[in-house]
Amino acid sequence: MYKSKSVGVVCATLFVGVLLSCATYFGITAVMRRGDSDGSASRAEGISFVRFSDSFYDNENLKNFIGRCEYLLFGSLGSPDIILGKNGFLFDAGTGENGYNYLEDYLGLGQFYELEALANTINMRYLAYKNQGADYLLVVIPNAQTVYSDYMPSYIGPISSGTNLGLLTAYLKDQGYDFFLDAKEALAAARQSDMRAPLYNNTENSLNSLGIGYLFAAVCDKLKTLYGVECSHADVRAMGLYTGLADGKTLARRAGLGSVIKNNSVSLWNSETVGYSSENYYGSMVKTLLDSKYLSEANNKTLLLEFTDEWDRIQLMPFFSNTFGEVIYKSNQQYSSIIVRNLKPDIVVQFVHEYELYDLIDPNVTQTYNAGLRPDIKPYETSKPICVAQSRIAENKFCIAGQTENNAYITVSGENIGSISQYAVGKLFFIEVDIGDSSTETVKITATVKGKTPSEPVYLKLSRSSATKARTVAVGKDSELYSSDYEWLNFLSDTQLEALRAGLEQRINKARELSRRDTEFIYMIVPDKLAVYPENAPDSLAGVRESVENYKAMAKSLYESAGATAIDLTQELRDRTVLERLFYQTDTLWTNFGAYVGYNSLASKISEKFESVKVFSPNSFSYTPKETIGGELVTRLGIDGAVISEPYLEMKLSPEFSEGVHYAYSGDGGFDIRRAFISYGGDSSLPVAVIMRDAFGTEMLENLAVHFSKMIVLAEGQFSVGDELIAGQQPDYIITIRSNGEIG
Repeated sequence: MYKSKSVGVVCATLFVGVLLSCATYFGITAVMRRGDSDGSASRAEGISFVRFSDSFYDNENLKNFIGRCEYLLFGSLGSPDIILGKNGFLFDAGTGENGYNYLEDYLGLGQFYELEALANTINMRYLAYKNQGADYLLVVIPNAQTVYSDYMPSYIGPISSGTNLGLLTAYLKDQGYDFFLDAKEALAAARQSDMRAPLYNNTENSLNSLGIGYLFAAVCDKLKTLYGVECSHADVRAMGLYTGLADGKTLARRAGLGSVIKNNSVSLWNSETVGYSSENYYGSMVKTLLDSKYLSEANNKTLLLEFTDEWDRIQLMPFFSNTFGEVIYKSNQQYSSIIVRNLKPDIVVQFVHEYELYDLIDPNVTQTYNAGLRPDIKPYETSKPICVAQSRIAENKFCIAGQTENNAYITVSGENIGSISQYAVGKLFFIEVDIGDSSTETVKITATVKGKTPSEPVYLKLSRSSATKARTVAVGKDSELYSSDYEWLNFLSDTQLEALRAGLEQRINKARELSRRDTEFIYMIVPDKLAVYPENAPDSLAGVRESVENYKAMAKSLYESAGATAIDLTQELRDRTVLERLFYQTDTLWTNFGAYVGYNSLASKISEKFESVKVFSPNSFSYTPKETIGGELVTRLGIDGAVISEPYLEMKLSPEFSEGVHYAYSGDGGFDIRRAFISYGGDSSLPVAVIMRDAFGTEMLENLAVHFSKMIVLAEGQFSVGDELIAGQQPDYIITIRSNGEIG
């Protein structure tokens, strides 16, 4: 016994000695190399503590050597974001650039915050291509640990039923969205039926040739089921298979073990290879044409395949190009009306990986699909409405959102809901549907424009669910949206109001002392959308409207009693609702014309003291029709704002009136009107103003700048001005612009 212990001690000592020798070798070598690179400095001077630390503790050669020893001797990895699984598999456990964490998702801990928005975005892609006459399919390639979850270490446990992909697949199935293929089941079945080799690379989260073959077969089966596409492809099980060992791929290299952990490479071979030609198309795109002798009526179709991973394209090209007449391979998933118009694809198939599901709601990509959602205007028949989203706002209530012809009359009907008819606002409609006690309801939606026959119907399936996210938005009549978030309503007692009044009065008097002039304080109250468009508000907001009016009255009385001028824009805006939209349909903010009403009121007040201030009429502006992506209210509905584009009229003051105005600002980057800045006018006889504002006031600033010799603007949301600023600038006006005159 003592002899075996002695042998063990000797072996352990020798092993530690080898490690220390290697560490010393790598460290001293690195230190001496750094010392040599110092040129005229002596080698001894070049050896500092920092370099010594870097050379030993941060030396890559030393780290790699230790990592190899750890893996070869103990069978473990030193990398915390890579999991060593069974049968030589490495699994990713890190966090990607988009915030996706592989391990958290595997355990069901990283669930989507807004599943409904993601589903609506996918549906929007389908609608955009369908509207252009192309069938659509979205294919999700699952992670290796999803298909080979039994290869994960036992200490991690089984895969959760609540992964993002699992939840999304179930949700889309529940909504009846069948243009989605989760390839997990098909690959799991292929794994059981073909055991010649794994379907994934064991050192990378990617399919090998065998897995790609079965993915292609799954896509073909789905296209046949959905669209009746006959896809006569070679049986993957009949193809020859070559296997071999190669250096480890991404995960092995990331662990520093690329030459130690080998990748089990798999290649397929088919003796009946069909010929096709390829060419570059529109820059980075590739187009292939099948040899005419292999064309038939069944396979003579044009496919547009869109990828996020170039290696997927390379592996799938032989399968698709040997099967279909014309195939175009595109390396991004942005919608292009030019490409769709020129190619006229029969089918569009998009491929994403499970770890890329977050990227589907990238607004920069989503916004491009608006071009595909234009209704097809016909001379005598109303265009079929495009229902871009459905949002569950209660267990049994839904908001159906879509696009149609301008000001169309939308009718929603169903067996248990009767008939609901409302007008669209411009081209957008938002209609609330209550399915009552029904578990599901299929509704029919039609649109009618005066002078045209009704459109073809669109059908939607609405499913009841108790798992409903709270929405702070109310759907009104005739497609109007309102905020239902009024937590800011805070009525004060008489004692509190008196204390605030005394404080404001003291502040105003002190400001006049500091500025050494009769500085006027102006509080502009921008009303809530509910106060300007009450006629279309839902019944649920009836009590809120009265509270909002009382709050504004309280604020106005407070400011006036303290010696300030209070301007409530409510009536001025109401009087102009027939002229132009004053608030965005999809947002809480006012439009350019609404901001003009506010500007006109404030400038008119200032002109009472300063005759040189000439208020601009609407004729002093240029008008340009534009579109903006959906605003805050759409986002609150759980709809990606980029799905909805709302038309508006941009108002720009004619350049001849704004000449001579220039801006000064501090900080990095370009000019941002939401930050603090100073504007200088060309006329010294004009007044000086300090302006505090929220987002409503921001919309007025460019027009107001013309009327001041100097306009000091605080950052958006900053509502206190210091004594030093008042004393230094000696303003004629201190102006606050705030929604509903919020106090505090």
